[in-house]
Amino acid sequence: MACFNIRGALFVSLIVIIVFLCQTCLCFNLDGSPGSYAKFDHWEPCINGSLSFEFKTDRPNALLFYIDDGHSSFFELKLVGGIARLRLNLGGGTVILSAGQSLNDQQWHKVEIRRNGEQTTLTVDKIEHTRTLHGNEFDLNSTDDRYFFIGGLPDDYDQKLTTLALPSVIFEPKFRGSIRNLFYSSCAGPVERPTMINHDGILSSDEDLCERGNPCLNGGMCLTTDDGLMCDCTRIEFDGDRCETEKIPSDATFLGAQYFSYDLSSRGDPIISNNDQLTLDFRTKQSNGLLFFTGDSNDYLNVAMKDGGIILTINLGSGSYETEVRPGHVRFDDNRWHHLLIKREAREISMEVDGVYRKSGSTTGEFTLLSSSVLYVAGSPNTVLLPGSRVKSNFKGCMRKVRYQADNVQLDLTDLAKKSHGLISVVGEVLFNRCQELVESHPITFLTPTSYITLPTWDVSLKRASIAFQFQTTEPNGVILYNSGQLAKSDFFAIELLDGHLYLVINLGSGTMKVKASKQPVNDGEPHEVYLDYQGPQGYITLDGQKEPYTSKEKGDLLQLDGYLFVGAINDHVDASTLPKEMWSGMLGHGYVGCFQDLVINGNKVDLVAAATLQLAEGIAEYCRRMEPQCLSYPCMHQGICVEGWNRFVCDCRATGFIDNVCQTASTTLRYDGTQYVKVTMPEESLTEAEDISLRFRTMHPNGLLFMTSSDKTTDVMELYLDSGSIKLNVDVGSGAKSLTVGNVLNDDRWHTVFIKRRAQTIELAIDGHRPVTEKLPGQENTLSTRYIVLGYKDRVIPGDLPGEADELEFRNIDLGQEMKDDNSVGDHSGFIGSMQQLMFNQNYFFELAKSGRIENIEVTAKFSTDDYVVRDPVTFKAASAFATLPCLHAYKKFSLSFQFKTTEDSGLVLFNSGRGQDFFAIELNGGYLYYIYNMGAGAQSIQINSNQKLNNNKWHEVRLLRPELHKQLIRVDDNTPTVDNLGGSQALHFDLEGSLFVGGVRKTMYHSLPKVITSRHGFLGCLGSLDLNGYLPNLVKEADTIHQSIVEGCKGPTTQCQPDSCANDGRCVQQWNSYVCDCDSTSYSGPTCSDESTSYRFGPTEGLLTFSYPAYQQPNTVGDNLALGFTTYSKDAVLVRIDSENFDDYIEMELVNGNIFVVYNMGTADHPIGELFKPVNDGKYHVVRFTRSGPNATIQVDDLIMQTKNPRGQQLGVFNNQAFVYVGGKKTEDGVIARPFEGTISGLVMNGIRILDLAEADDSRITKEKSVYLEHSGAISARKKITKEILPNKDVTEMQSTMGLRQTTPKLGVTDDIIFSGAGAGCHSDDEDDCTSVGSGIEDDIITPTVIIKTTPHPPTTTPRPRKRPITCVEPDCNSRTKGNGDIFGPTPDPGYTDYRGVTPVYGMPNSLTPTGETSKESVGSGIGATLNIGLIIGIAAGVLVALLILIFALYKFRTRSEGTYKVDESQNFSYLESKKQQGNGALLGANENNKRGGKKKDVKEWYV
Repeated sequence: MACFNIRGALFVSLIVIIVFLCQTCLCFNLDGSPGSYAKFDHWEPCINGSLSFEFKTDRPNALLFYIDDGHSSFFELKLVGGIARLRLNLGGGTVILSAGQSLNDQQWHKVEIRRNGEQTTLTVDKIEHTRTLHGNEFDLNSTDDRYFFIGGLPDDYDQKLTTLALPSVIFEPKFRGSIRNLFYSSCAGPVERPTMINHDGILSSDEDLCERGNPCLNGGMCLTTDDGLMCDCTRIEFDGDRCETEKIPSDATFLGAQYFSYDLSSRGDPIISNNDQLTLDFRTKQSNGLLFFTGDSNDYLNVAMKDGGIILTINLGSGSYETEVRPGHVRFDDNRWHHLLIKREAREISMEVDGVYRKSGSTTGEFTLLSSSVLYVAGSPNTVLLPGSRVKSNFKGCMRKVRYQADNVQLDLTDLAKKSHGLISVVGEVLFNRCQELVESHPITFLTPTSYITLPTWDVSLKRASIAFQFQTTEPNGVILYNSGQLAKSDFFAIELLDGHLYLVINLGSGTMKVKASKQPVNDGEPHEVYLDYQGPQGYITLDGQKEPYTSKEKGDLLQLDGYLFVGAINDHVDASTLPKEMWSGMLGHGYVGCFQDLVINGNKVDLVAAATLQLAEGIAEYCRRMEPQCLSYPCMHQGICVEGWNRFVCDCRATGFIDNVCQTASTTLRYDGTQYVKVTMPEESLTEAEDISLRFRTMHPNGLLFMTSSDKTTDVMELYLDSGSIKLNVDVGSGAKSLTVGNVLNDDRWHTVFIKRRAQTIELAIDGHRPVTEKLPGQENTLSTRYIVLGYKDRVIPGDLPGEADELEFRNIDLGQEMKDDNSVGDHSGFIGSMQQLMFNQNYFFELAKSGRIENIEVTAKFSTDDYVVRDPVTFKAASAFATLPCLHAYKKFSLSFQFKTTEDSGLVLFNSGRGQDFFAIELNGGYLYYIYNMGAGAQSIQINSNQKLNNNKWHEVRLLRPELHKQLIRVDDNTPTVDNLGGSQALHFDLEGSLFVGGVRKTMYHSLPKVITSRHGFLGCLGSLDLNGYLPNLVKEADTIHQSIVEGCKGPTTQCQPDSCANDGRCVQQWNSYVCDCDSTSYSGPTCSDESTSYRFGPTEGLLTFSYPAYQQPNTVGDNLALGFTTYSKDAVLVRIDSENFDDYIEMELVNGNIFVVYNMGTADHPIGELFKPVNDGKYHVVRFTRSGPNATIQVDDLIMQTKNPRGQQLGVFNNQAFVYVGGKKTEDGVIARPFEGTISGLVMNGIRILDLAEADDSRITKEKSVYLEHSGAISARKKITKEILPNKDVTEMQSTMGLRQTTPKLGVTDDIIFSGAGAGCHSDDEDDCTSVGSGIEDDIITPTVIIKTTPHPPTTTPRPRKRPITCVEPDCNSRTKGNGDIFGPTPDPGYTDYRGVTPVYGMPNSLTPTGETSKESVGSGIGATLNIGLIIGIAAGVLVALLILIFALYKFRTRSEGTYKVDESQNFSYLESKKQQGNGALLGANENNKRGGKKKDVKEWYV
């Protein structure tokens, strides 16, 4: 339906008609003015909706319609160059359809859009284009304010961009023309005419007034409106009603940290264009910097200044294209205005500068669209990481007329930024229209680290302030800016360089914040732009466009400054120790050396040259240029290292013996004798988070204190010392220690330089020119607090146990010397013997200050004297059983060995190394004299070393063994004449040693297997030091492979020795070097002297159980076990303790059988019972039982009765695998029933050193209690002190002790197969027979080691059990579930032919055999008795044995004739099956069964006792 032009008298009536028609969507005209639009009800396309309308226009670029769902889905139809382009996104990505040509011909054109599932069709004048569109349905149900707009959007959407799915739509050109026949169908509904809700710019007439004449000047666009003609000047450089006035462009000044940007990635769809145009004017002196960037993922357009030229990089998704405008004779960083124009049409691109310099080209591939979701002008948060970036810094200078056009969308970015438009974000304080004022720059150069200028306090009173500047240097350290806070305030701010990185350090009152602004070193000689933006409690610092924010802990924090703003350095009147500890460069005394310019404070430029001139500042030049390298002339003397600085050289003299500018002055050298020191007392305490320390030293001694720090307020420490020729550094700042080690063999009498550098929690240690070792300190603390620094010697110079908390380093005293050490001290070091020089501590040269005498608080006792000899690395062997192991001694054709020792003992093994065959090496003390004993294969040799007095006189003696040639050995003690061992004529001249070198003794199990020529039966007791093994100088405490028992650093003489009454209740007294300790594990008592009552638990009257469970990851595999406890009970049959494995059938069970105590154990081959038959213990009295196991061998002792032993015959397994559970008071069956419960009291239970009842009392998580288990109080168990001593009742304690060994090794008839034997053979305790090596290999434990001859006990007569008279009814709760090998003495179903009686003490009918050890003890052989007396004694003993034998036979006969009891041995189960089984490499004796279970665990092999 055509629109009619109405004139004349009917004008008013026709207007009403036209308005009515427009409201029914028949036809309407839009004038295209800014803000024109027509608003309709929303359209819901769903998956089958449609829309159609007709239009005519003369504009090639215009928005036809737009609708979205308020989220990410939208439809946009516009004209682009006369072509209709439909862009839509339903959540699965943007799709573009184009149709038609020259649609701006002022003719009617029909547009139709149809949805059919995922198919979307655009039809223009019957020409269709269809695309498949994935995504969700278009959803408008969730919003009520989504409308259909034609021709444009209202102006208020400028401030509501976040509500649009396509924000760029507001910048599309408005539609000017006619629209008619608008229909749409929502969700396949009926086709309807929508209702116009609102509009602006709709014409009441279709007459074009501009056809009469265009009044607009300078290219302004003429528009016809109801108000008459209108000129649109938005796209030209003029303004006014007729575009007659030239616009004054707004310029923006960027200081290196500011920029414009938009980010549509989180707002909606990006801007997508086929054609682009960028224009801008710029002015700068900076040769590198980002000008413009826009892109989205792989698409981007990047324009930057590079080396004074313009470089462009573009990528449309199929490869990058790069071009550059760089005239040979022109640079664009000349501080003049330049005009840049970049055009792109699809793949063709051109760049033009100043209309003269041009470059053009085309991109690769077929893609032509550029997607823009982000845009940056003059900078970005991280320029170097932008796609296509060829520079790393932001732009610094001025820009104006920055305009970007993407197809129809035209953005005047400078104008939008100035107006704070919702699309554009302005980062930083961009200065508008002040370019001319700020561009002029007069740089200065700080020539020395002490040069500085001062400026007024930085004004931050308005809660918004800024500082911008440029710097350029090659030096790594220096304070650039510093302003202190008000008096009594902790506020301050500083910008400094340290180790090449830039830091902002600021404190707003609630704690210091340290922001690292650089990710790469900035001392590269290139200019760097810095911008600091203060916004009250928060802000940021930007370096070359990379922004790092900070936020105070308290929201109300404000910076309160006072005093001068220092630039370049800090006034030398300010003590560096009073600076904030977080200012690392300031604390270390570093000033800035380099170029500095363009300082702008709060938007005001600072004239640096004028300030320097006014203040008569020294060391400041009025230029900024980089000079030629300064080190080419080698200015540093005495091999000092020349380092290039900024227009200067710096001589590093730390590794030389000289100081000053060119290393021309000899440094002060101090010598220490092991007791001398240097002590420096600082005037005030200083707290540091960073230290630079260096020290030169020379010594021949492998150990010694170099320096250490401590504080009288904290426990912080930093200690540097020599340890075995290596440098070690320990640092602890209150949250844990860290140790670093560098170098080796530094005691070579040469000068070495050690360097320490700490930066908060990062610490480096280096020696000489080697690569440093770097570590991180544990915890969060990073401030070291120091009151003293000791170098060389420390003896009460620093008080011990100083109070305080560990979080700060306070320098008050610095000491250099030796540190005395206590016998049991930890962390102490021997005194340094040697020379030191060049101590540099945070730029303080303390040795030079001490020599000059200018400082009174330096105390020096070190002398210029020669080094004195001292004992190196002394250690104390505090127990005769102590020893250490080192790697095998290398004794070849030539070797040397030396050590020093001091002792009061006249005997003891000092060194031992076994070898192949008969070879061995040993040194021992015997009778106060030293013996060198060895065997090279030609027989053992024992050589007494020449000395004019006994050596156990508690004085130091030096021993030196030297083999200077193959046939001669020299051994000397002190200055005595050496003993010469001539090997001429010997058939064997080479040691063939293997295994470890034992120092101070060997394992107890090895003494009886040592070569007979070695008399020692215990280890060395005393002090030993200065050990030198062919030049290897080990520190035993720190370098030993193994340390057994008590070996400590240092040496002190013995003070206390074991006495017969040292330990009560048969506790074992263990002699230490200067003390003793009581081992109470086998007494059931506790306390220092085994006289305190141990924890006791009562079980009963009903069943009760206490269980100790090993954690799953801590279940041990034991070769030996020790179990001891005390108890009182009236029970005849019960389990006291049961130890079970987790995954194997291994177990140990201590039980009562008919009132007698038994232990049954099984390590994988058979049940082995051992017990005390002759003493019932269910008498209600207190009894102590001790059980020990070494491999398959075991002993048991009740009270003071004779110890019973067991040594099973045949090949046995000896490892208890995966100990998991210890049951006390009974045992548990598989169904969880407590079987054979104990009723009574158990005290002082110790199992392998674990005091289980003590853990139960402490409610340890590994303990569980079930049913009747009660803790006994000490008063309720006092009766247990009355230990029954029916054996030897009239003997005193001394007699008991003197005969205990005899009683323990002379067993009576009982459950005794063999005497314990801790060597190879039947007693091998390893699950792998390959581990059963020859005696003396040093691999056995030392649970039981008999050292006396045991006479063979006559075999008791065997008995034949009588037939069973009556069956025994099982009454135990686990009869049906118990399996063989469960440790019970009685089984559920005894084999036929055997009689089972209970209630009678049994007599063993099992043959016993005792194996003699082959050695004679002092107890078994009398001394000073004549031959006649011996013969008489033998006859008497023989007669006594005969009588005892007759009595025994009679007793056995009587027991056989009794009808109530018998004892049974299951002879059907024997060890013959072992011979047919294959041995396993993992220690299993039996072959694997079908289920791949562990072999050898046959619980059917069982012995029965009654």
